[in-house]
This record gives sequence, structure tokens and C-alpha cells, in this order.
Amino acid sequence: MDNKSTSNSTTTYGPTFISPSTGFCVDDEREDTLLCTPAWAAWAGSCPKWKGMSDDVRWAFVNKHNEYRSLVAKGNAPNPRYGGFAPKAARMFKVSYDCDIEKNMMAWIEKCQWGHSPRSARQGLGENLWMISLPDYDKWESAVNATGSWFDELRQFGVPVDNVFSVDVSRKGVGHYTQLVSQRSDRIGCAVKSCPGMTYAGCQYKEPGNFINSYIYETDTCIAKPIFQVNAIQDDSNGNSTLSR
Repeated sequence: MDNKSTSNSTTTYGPTFISPSTGFCVDDEREDTLLCTPAWAAWAGSCPKWKGMSDDVRWAFVNKHNEYRSLVAKGNAPNPRYGGFAPKAARMFKVSYDCDIEKNMMAWIEKCQWGHSPRSARQGLGENLWMISLPDYDKWESAVNATGSWFDELRQFGVPVDNVFSVDVSRKGVGHYTQLVSQRSDRIGCAVKSCPGMTYAGCQYKEPGNFINSYIYETDTCIAKPIFQVNAIQDDSNGNSTLSR
């Protein structure tokens, strides 16, 4: 069975997700032999090289996202604040790369203005941002370090065992992590830019995560659906995008 589907802006290999027992990509009919961390797990090579964004940088963002999402799928993501590991995901989708989302992210990043893009400029997209106080920092290293720093919020601040993105959780400074591993999000587009006094990086996500009072992702013990409907994006001073009532 050929799972590959293409469009002008993105190539995905779906409908696959990461098995909670093995961390391998599976679909509705069979278990695959493809671990969701190598470069071919999602293709980022369809986008043009422009504004310093190369395939190597795109691969770094895709592969690190899928590496961390695979850790969550297998229940191997350390969550020391709550005495163990983040809950094992029951149905964690791997991410693929979207060139149109990259263009949208770059349109904001190249302004070199720290802080979230206006909601009107990213309708239907989540967003994670990162910066380092070094201009001209290597873009591949920026991709790796940005994604790593977002994931590290789990270790620093923790996520409760019920795996619900509550108001309290949204205030803990863990919103980059919860967006990174959101089950809703299966497409990303990212950008890196050298700015005065800093190197600036970010990724946008479709669909957006961080719905208040919803599960971050489906676990073995919950059904991934909102506890109540939410409909408005809000940004906090820590660079987290949340959706609130």
C-alpha cells in the first residue's frame, strides 16, 4: 500500500501515526516498519531554497519534532515534576512539512520583532517562537535548539498525569511543549532569520494545539475531545499560543 500523497505545497505520508507500543508509524490497516524519526518520515524537500531556508534546516525541524513525538508515543518522555514520564500517547500523528505555512511564518520572523504574530496573520495556526542573543547563529543549530528548548519545558515544568491543557497548565510556561506534541497538529512550517542582536526562529502548526480544558493528546485512558468548546486564540508573555473560551 502506498501511503504517499502530494500537493503543490506539502508532501505527507498519511494517514499514519506513531504506535504507542513501538514508536513505529502505523496506519489503519497494518503496522509499518518505519520509525517516525528518520528524514523520510515526512518530506521537506519540495520547498524552494529562499531567504536562507534550506532542506537541511527543514529536515532538522521535522525530524526533531517527530523524534520528540515518538518519545511521547512510547511513554519515554521524562516528566520528573510528576514523578515519571508523560502519559503514553495512543494515537500520535507524525508531522510533515508545509511550504505555505513556512511562508506565513517567514513573513513574521523576517520582521525581527520578538513576540507572537497577530492572530489575523495566522488564522487556524498555532505558533512556537525561539531566539538566541547571537546574530548569524547557524540555522540548522537554531532548528535543533529551538525544537529542543520547546520540548524541554516538559522536564522543567511538567504536565499533569491527566494530560489536560487546563488554565493552570497554560500558566506554567509549558505551552511550547504542548503545542509541539499536540495530537491535532500534523503539519508544520518554520523559519529562521538573523536579526540585529539575535537569531530568531519559529514554527507554525496546523491544526493548532493548546485548547483550554482539552487533552493535549489521546492517551490509553482518555478520549481526545474538548471538554468544552473553545474558539479564541490568546498569547501570553512567554511566547505561548493558547485557545481560550
